[in-house]
Amino acid sequence: MQRINRCRHSRVHQWIKTGPLTINEFKGFLAAIYNMGLNKRPTLQCYWKKGKQEYKWFRKMFPRNRFQLILKNLDNRKVSGRNDPTYDPSAKFKPILDSLNMRSKYLYTPERNLSIDESLVGTRARSVMTQYIPSKSHKFGIKLWMLVESISGYLIHSTVYRGRRFDPVPDGELQSSMVVKSLLTASSLLNKGYPRVLRFLFLVYH
Repeated sequence: MQRINRCRHSRVHQWIKTGPLTINEFKGFLAAIYNMGLNKRPTLQCYWKKGKQEYKWFRKMFPRNRFQLILKNLDNRKVSGRNDPTYDPSAKFKPILDSLNMRSKYLYTPERNLSIDESLVGTRARSVMTQYIPSKSHKFGIKLWMLVESISGYLIHSTVYRGRRFDPVPDGELQSSMVVKSLLTASSLLNKGYPRVLRFLFLVYH
């Protein structure tokens, strides 16, 4: 009986009770995630906390319990374990990144002036992908290589750097040239008249 009661109060039971996730609800969930990046609070609960510094938008937009349910159930249980040879530390968020890259390539054809830079997404999470870059505002985080259009700043393609273990540099090749080739290939821009990005990285890394 106690086991049944625990199940009734579990997150799985709450998920069944509140119903399946809809497209509009998921868009609202993403809006809440983006707003958290703009309005940083110490804990997740602080966004729904009442008081002098309360942020009413979150309570109007999303119930906290529902938000936490969606966040919990986004976890991919099919991801290989760390001791598995096929383990990929970026597997949990890679589908989202792949979807963004696909839409970026589909919606816009960039001009010839391109640029590649690294971006560090600050995080306190413990991960083999965590990098330390003193020059960044967030010194610890997950590093992304980003291909953008120089004039507009439009993000064409981005890829996560998983560390030397998972993204080793081939013998006889520099990391800079490897990054250029991989980004241009992934964005279907290799050998299509975009030489300036190669010149840019040659000047930066040599």
